[in-house]
Amino acid sequence: MGFVVDLHDRGGAHHLHALRRMLETETAALAAKSIGPDDLTAADQLLGRIEAELARDEPDHDAIIDDDIAFLQIVARASGNPVLAALIEALGGRTIRDRLWRSIRQHGADEATHAEHRSILAALADHDPTVREPGWSLTSSPSRTTSSNDHPLEPIPDL
Repeated sequence: MGFVVDLHDRGGAHHLHALRRMLETETAALAAKSIGPDDLTAADQLLGRIEAELARDEPDHDAIIDDDIAFLQIVARASGNPVLAALIEALGGRTIRDRLWRSIRQHGADEATHAEHRSILAALADHDPTVREPGWSLTSSPSRTTSSNDHPLEPIPDL
């Protein structure tokens, strides 16, 4: 695992995001087959907290990301694959600084991610494994913030 995480340097962050996105999409598809009502309720409550935070004049970006991570962890556990869940958790933690930067700097990033999460939750509630559709991911997509050559448009500073 350390080898994968070591790949996350300034030059390769977009590759790490792409890998995480692929794993998360598969995780959501697996979770759709087996997620239970308690996990669906917990995920819905987290998304409700995010909605309330987004409605504030000055949203707490850390709180939004914390709830985003908790949503991701519910879906990952519901996948039934503990190795996949562990990989997603490890990769998600390594990209948190980038996610916080996007949350603060890019208008609409949190709202777009939240809308994707609501769509994913609806598919999970329907036990619809077609959550593999392009553009669906459990976390913010770096594609919203990248140029045609797939490199970040603006540097992410050390926070």
